[in-house]
Amino acid sequence: MSFDEFIKRVIEYYNGKVSIVLFGSRARGDYWESSDYDIVVFLESVRDPIDEAVKLYSMKKGFPADIVVLNIDKLKDPIIMKMLEHKKVIYDGLKLFTI
Repeated sequence: MSFDEFIKRVIEYYNGKVSIVLFGSRARGDYWESSDYDIVVFLESVRDPIDEAVKLYSMKKGFPADIVVLNIDKLKDPIIMKMLEHKKVIYDGLKLFTI
């Protein structure tokens, strides 16, 4: 499974009600071929982010990735803002990053 195929599966799994952001070296463009994908999946409401991340890890095969699942209210957290300073919005179904 490719990264793009994984993204399609995540979008389908959440019926489009999700925003997916790439951060880290792959978003900055200074990655190596062996670099992992750092992915944040934002949801409107999630009771157990770890459980959701486990579900996403089980869907992912074929490429290295670190996946973080967050409620949209975490977007204003200074640590998250710093983490996403150099981001690439992959899909914005929740319209969190539209101007």
